[in-house]
Amino acid sequence: MNTAQTDIDTTHTDTDSSHNGMDISHNDIDTSHNDIDTSHNDMGTSHNDMGTVHTDINTSHNDMNTSHNDMNTEHNYMKTEHRHSK
Repeated sequence: MNTAQTDIDTTHTDTDSSHNGMDISHNDIDTSHNDIDTSHNDMGTSHNDMGTVHTDINTSHNDMNTSHNDMNTEHNYMKTEHRHSK
């Protein structure tokens, strides 16, 4: 009967080992929380780069309007030459 009592004590020690494993999993959750904060900062930097590209598009639009005025001037010269032919 004394031998059976020793086997019960061994089972009790295994239960304590499982409890330590649960504490290690808790630390992994805290590490994931820090990674989320780092991603938030990267998004802010991308937003500033988009603003710079938008300014370049407006500059190209002004150059197109200048070319349109030159076409109208050439059209007037063609009408004048047509009257001289008559």
